[in-house]
Amino acid sequence: MMIAERHRGFYTIEELQIGDRVPSILVRRGGKCQPAIIYIHGAFLWKEYDLGLILRFADRGLTVLSIDAVQHGKRAPFVAREYKELFRSSEENFARTETSIFTETAKDIPEIIDYLQANEGIESIGIVGYSMGGFIALVAATLDKRIEAAVSFGAGGDWRYLFERSSFPKLMGFKETRRQTVDEIAHLVSEWDPLNRVHAMPPCAVLLLNGERDNVVPKECAERLHEAAKPHYREFPEKLCLREYPCGHEVTRAMEREAARWLTRNL
Repeated sequence: MMIAERHRGFYTIEELQIGDRVPSILVRRGGKCQPAIIYIHGAFLWKEYDLGLILRFADRGLTVLSIDAVQHGKRAPFVAREYKELFRSSEENFARTETSIFTETAKDIPEIIDYLQANEGIESIGIVGYSMGGFIALVAATLDKRIEAAVSFGAGGDWRYLFERSSFPKLMGFKETRRQTVDEIAHLVSEWDPLNRVHAMPPCAVLLLNGERDNVVPKECAERLHEAAKPHYREFPEKLCLREYPCGHEVTRAMEREAARWLTRNL
């Protein structure tokens, strides 16, 4: 369902509700174009937050559908972007909350692809995400073979390592004494961690872009996923790539350009 449509210079931005629970914006430059990417933001953000990046992808001839992740944006009550309930649950158990968001949002992706194909006439579809959104994108790439390309900025696999080593709880000011271990959700981590699902990724073209100095999502998360995926990409090694950049937990313009080239080549 289209809620609103507005024009921003050369861009058309439509506000959509996909199904009964996925608020989205559809961004394109000029008329309808193919292919399309689904974009997913980082933690404690929302679908319009990375609009500059989204518009630059549109400049490359891509239709971009940016969604609110579970418990984010219009999918969670908040005041002045203060995610009080999300903060509380994350502080009580960071691993449990993030795992839930990763998996539940990834489960929405097949319905979103259905929408793009049925309503926009788009056949070639990729997925891109930053940080939390990158983890979601990688899970989604194991769920739906219609995803032809996936790009993650600052994400990867080995969620146990992530939850044990990430500086995110400290940066957010969580009370470390209330942060429980990942052991109590070990079954969920085992089932949904991309590290354990790499067999389901091919033939999706997967690009991992990470910062060498990232302490929010340590680069080892991407390195371990890349190594685990290699045997499954023996027939098409050109569809699996890891690039590390001299930066922290961020998306640099060089990363953007690499992502755009990857999507152009594989969609």
